[in-house]
Amino acid sequence: MHQDEAHLSELEPALLDQLRRCKDARLLPELDAIGPQLQDLEAYLTNVFEERDFSPTTLWGRLNLELALSQFLKEAGPRPWNMFEQLDADQLRVLGGLLVTYSQLRMPVLGYLLRGGQVRELERQLNLLPVTQPLLLKASHTQLQAVVSGGNALRLKLAGQGQE
Repeated sequence: MHQDEAHLSELEPALLDQLRRCKDARLLPELDAIGPQLQDLEAYLTNVFEERDFSPTTLWGRLNLELALSQFLKEAGPRPWNMFEQLDADQLRVLGGLLVTYSQLRMPVLGYLLRGGQVRELERQLNLLPVTQPLLLKASHTQLQAVVSGGNALRLKLAGQGQE
């Protein structure tokens, strides 16, 4: 612990002084309540500081980003995010375009029966995205729509808060 204090005094002496002045016993029950989550917090902070990204500006930006993401996840409800390893904005647009094209291929009477080659081509393009497992449009269409709508909502929320 003394090594941590010495290291903190090198990085940010003013913060160490503030921590030493904090002697309010009313805060102890709150600290006890968060005790079980401290390992996750410590792992998170270790990751942040290993990146050497700990200026007040970057930490504030990162905190705002993570708060926005946490709030979004609470509001958005369950989404099948695990269908993809990750999706950037361009890949999300491609996915949305594939779903629109797939919907346009539907014919009122015969459906996709006569357009199987076009559907297979769309599925090939879909599976070029970073999927976690092979996907078929017919079976996954509803889930993919949820990913697109959720991804767009997240993108707009982050843009509204000045995040990328």
